[in-house]
Amino acid sequence: MEIPGAEGYLTRGRGVPLTVTWFEVFEVPKFLPTGEGQHNWALVEKINRNTISVAKEIARYGRISYRDVGYAGLKDKNARTVQWFSSPGPIPPAGRGFRALLVRRSSKKLKRGNLLGNWFSIEADVTPPFVESFPNFFGPQRFSTNNHIIGRLLISGERERALRMMREQSIPLERRYFQLMEDAYVSYLFNRVLSLRLEHPEPVEGDIMSRHGPTGPIFGKKMSFAGGRQGELERKVLEEEGLELSDFPGTGTRRPLFIKPLWSRGFRFFLPRGSYATALLREIVKEKELRWSITFSSSGGGA
Repeated sequence: MEIPGAEGYLTRGRGVPLTVTWFEVFEVPKFLPTGEGQHNWALVEKINRNTISVAKEIARYGRISYRDVGYAGLKDKNARTVQWFSSPGPIPPAGRGFRALLVRRSSKKLKRGNLLGNWFSIEADVTPPFVESFPNFFGPQRFSTNNHIIGRLLISGERERALRMMREQSIPLERRYFQLMEDAYVSYLFNRVLSLRLEHPEPVEGDIMSRHGPTGPIFGKKMSFAGGRQGELERKVLEEEGLELSDFPGTGTRRPLFIKPLWSRGFRFFLPRGSYATALLREIVKEKELRWSITFSSSGGGA
């Protein structure tokens, strides 16, 4: 499948072409609502709806600002997903393509990052092989059509060109969307660095390690470069873009280059927060385009 900045594969051999017939995501939060407090938390099942559109519908129902609706992370649109939302107002029992499975009170708003990871359940027309490890690319959901291109313009100071592209694509000129564009560009740069690292995936001297293994750059003002070969790759990509760490809006951090899925029965697996099932599927099929053939039955909330 086409993922900006992603080139090459970790595993050897030919890919296994497949068509996805079922795709399900179940969110695992860091903590659960206590049952008391001023916020409503709802465990929401949604089908073919993205997280932001459901959050906006919850805000309209409760007559509150969209910014007051909380969620831990963005989930796939073309899937059945189960994730938590929070609101200081009432939460609709159902809406177009979604329904609340459970509502409980909490003293805290649900914030981005309150997430251990996600369980994925996938069915396909053939039985896919298990992979022990895969490149932790940011998946295509991160980029939409050309979010990373707009983000590059914003970060490099070409704001008017970026705003023009956003208007042409009916992207709201709001702070949250500016951040999404910039994040997409930083994700693209990580993918480029990871693509270069695939030639030598084993840990090397100078790596900055995480519990998952070697890490790559999420560029930002205070990010620490790795040493050795990995540091050379990071600086090479940044120099080719004509940028410095001080140009980026965030502080920066490090992200694991490779992830080992936790496998369960069938094609069911757990990935830590921030890792994409589509990146795992890319490693399996070794094709630019992943075929989807999913027909969901209606979920209590609507057409």
